[in-house]
Amino acid sequence: MFSKNILDIFLSDGTIGVNRDLDLNCEKIENLIKNFTYSGERRNINEIVENAKLPPAILAFYYYVFTKLTIPTEDEFLETYCTINQITISGNNICIVDESYNYEGVKARLLRTYPSLIRDIHFYYLIKESNLFEKVSYSLYKDYVAGIDLIILHNDREYCISVYIGTNRGKSFKNKKTKRHDYSNITEIELMVNFDTLNQVGNFYLLNKNHVENLITKLNQTC
Repeated sequence: MFSKNILDIFLSDGTIGVNRDLDLNCEKIENLIKNFTYSGERRNINEIVENAKLPPAILAFYYYVFTKLTIPTEDEFLETYCTINQITISGNNICIVDESYNYEGVKARLLRTYPSLIRDIHFYYLIKESNLFEKVSYSLYKDYVAGIDLIILHNDREYCISVYIGTNRGKSFKNKKTKRHDYSNITEIELMVNFDTLNQVGNFYLLNKNHVENLITKLNQTC
């Protein structure tokens, strides 16, 4: 109907929304990222940057996916983050919301998040393509604000899925999310994944069909 993959533009409750056709799947994501460079490993951690309240990296990632209809490289991800947050870079410093930070420290923090964002969108398609669920959905708002990674409908029941890697960093991040968000009014399913069970694709590590089967097992135990 419309050009540039636009399926619909709608107004509702004082907001405007756009639906776009996103032609992605697991195979396409894997074929893309196997040629991606990743330079986020073993970068120095800047404590000031780590404790700073920076604009969310996840917004830049999904803004790129929405506008370009594909997965960003790490350079495209960093560039989008700077563009949408109107960030200026001067030498070794980066100015974010009138505060100056070490640019390499910010870059290191963003790039540590980047592989998990790729892993999460790939897992969405992995679950969707399994055809084991009535519905699979993702919401950036619910992820960032409510701490919900995915929402699935299984046997006419809605479940909120929390996926995390069973490393010290992954467990620590999940603990922070649990303390920050209220899960009392939802049915949350925690899926902790051991790192050594992931599939390596290029420089990235992704979930696989075994993890979908583990999710089904957890759902059956909940019923």
